[in-house]
Amino acid sequence: MRIVGYIERLSCSVSIAGFSSYARGNGAAIAYAETPKTSKPMGPLMTMGRRGAGTMKVFYFTATGNGLAIAKAIGGELISIPRALKAGTTRYKDDVIGIITPTYAGNPARIVVEFLKRVDLDADYRFAVASYGGVMGNPIKPLASAAAAKGWSFDYTASVKMVDNYLPLFDVAAEREKKDQGEIGEALARIAADVAARKRSVAHVGVGNALYGAVGGLAYNKVAGPKVARESFSVSDACISCGVCARFCPAGNITVEEGQHPAFGDACLGCYGCAHICPHNAIHVKGEKSAARWRNPNVTAKELLDANAQ
Repeated sequence: MRIVGYIERLSCSVSIAGFSSYARGNGAAIAYAETPKTSKPMGPLMTMGRRGAGTMKVFYFTATGNGLAIAKAIGGELISIPRALKAGTTRYKDDVIGIITPTYAGNPARIVVEFLKRVDLDADYRFAVASYGGVMGNPIKPLASAAAAKGWSFDYTASVKMVDNYLPLFDVAAEREKKDQGEIGEALARIAADVAARKRSVAHVGVGNALYGAVGGLAYNKVAGPKVARESFSVSDACISCGVCARFCPAGNITVEEGQHPAFGDACLGCYGCAHICPHNAIHVKGEKSAARWRNPNVTAKELLDANAQ
């Protein structure tokens, strides 16, 4: 875990250099148990359909609701990546196909990359959107590499900055106050309009973001990522063994025996969704800056459970 700490400190130094702070792109959300009076929701999400004939599939991964909120803004047939992997379908065809991912340590969620490696996506227009909270990093690159291995490339890519809810590094309550939800809504509307217009534009990152993505990817994918739950999570006596965390976990990494606290395995995605969705705020992360928990105001707890249930 020393390397993870180093990465976190590196991200802060990058922030001073003008690249903002540690990327944990699951943001724009409200507290799970109670919505603070000062919270400003994004407002109604615009759903942008295709100009003219055609249909669209949008595959998304969401832990606190941001990915689903982006997918809702764009429109089309919305398909949860964890559920798609569970279904085992290996080929999808449509006029338009999109991929939505959060950003963890400057990289896309591992489950999204795994999905792209497993499936064939046949479409006239393909796009990818990444949410992030601080430093963007280079979340599209691993997606583009997975696509290239399949013989195709994205026609449009974009990133949208949302509230950072990476518990070990940020006070998510303070993060909520810093991010303008109206601006987030406007950014989503622009992306939706671009997709509706079939805009062809692939975003490129600077040297700082590329470096952060490379170093962050080493920590997230190789060093600490899969074991983060067992080494970093704790469960308080507020736990009633309801099993919501186990039902939610997109990696199937949590088990709950009757009358027992959750047990965590070594397949954690690092999304911290279990801590955010726990109805009793009983799951905590070592070094967390706040007990505040988050869920996107345009997404319900039931939608999160339905999207990730194993």
